[in-house]
Amino acid sequence: MTATALWPTYDHPDDLPAIEAVPLDSRGLPTSTYHLLVRAADLWPDRTALTVLPDAARWREPVRRTYS
Repeated sequence: MTATALWPTYDHPDDLPAIEAVPLDSRGLPTSTYHLLVRAADLWPDRTALTVLPDAARWREPVRRTYS
């Protein structure tokens, strides 16, 4: 898997043919939601994985959880 295959450069609609020329099974995409979360946790352990609003009264105070 390469970063280019997973996150191809897109600057203009003319980039679409090159992006679409790479089949999805050649992009190294996760096979399930679980594997997607595992990959994200490995790549970005300190980033926010989930944000929850506890209730309507505290909508400006979200609870955030990281992957780690």
